[in-house]
Amino acid sequence: MKIKNEISAATILSIMMFISVYAFKSGEAMFFGYPSYYIYLDTNEVINTLLKLSVVIITLITLTLFIRIPTKFFILFVAVALITKFIRIAVLSHHQPLNVMAVINLGTSHILFICLLFLIPKAIKQETVYYSLNAKPCMLAVLAFLSFSYFFGLNYHSFFPGGIWQTDDEKVVVGRYQDKFILRQCNNGKALFYIDEISKSKFEKFKIDTRSVLLLRCQTELDEMKKTEPMVNW
Repeated sequence: MKIKNEISAATILSIMMFISVYAFKSGEAMFFGYPSYYIYLDTNEVINTLLKLSVVIITLITLTLFIRIPTKFFILFVAVALITKFIRIAVLSHHQPLNVMAVINLGTSHILFICLLFLIPKAIKQETVYYSLNAKPCMLAVLAFLSFSYFFGLNYHSFFPGGIWQTDDEKVVVGRYQDKFILRQCNNGKALFYIDEISKSKFEKFKIDTRSVLLLRCQTELDEMKKTEPMVNW
């Protein structure tokens, strides 16, 4: 497969970026626990999400320009990441039960990042005039990047805490739907969602530290004292 002109390359890149943005927002929706069909993408939302992904994209491009990971080291790095993942699962499971999504989430973004560093240089080769794409590594790299975008969205507020806001009546802003906001409020351990303009509301930083939080979920009143646990944290 050959990329022969800028238009085709730009089209492919645009499609990839849009799908990766949707994957990121789907992961973020899973983190907050609201339905993915509330995801609404307009130009501003796509740009804001791409800015969040740009840190990873720039890092990947920079590293792949200078690093070529041999297969044996790739296997070693993945093995170490998997062992670390299983150790973290074992440690956390002693503190509280982990659901399937939390188990899958633990350390997966790091494993996918290693896979991308390995696959991207193999997917793209420069010939005399054109860049050629190796079909199999390219497809694997695309799948890895989309999966990474999902898990990066799922873990974004864990990696970069402090970006969540709530209204003065403790409704957390979890997303945007058209010209309105998606709000979430815990009521007796159950999540209630609202779609509101909240133009006259006052905002403050979310009171819970989301570092190392896997999934932000409401707690029952009986679990009120367990607010530092890594999965149920609200």
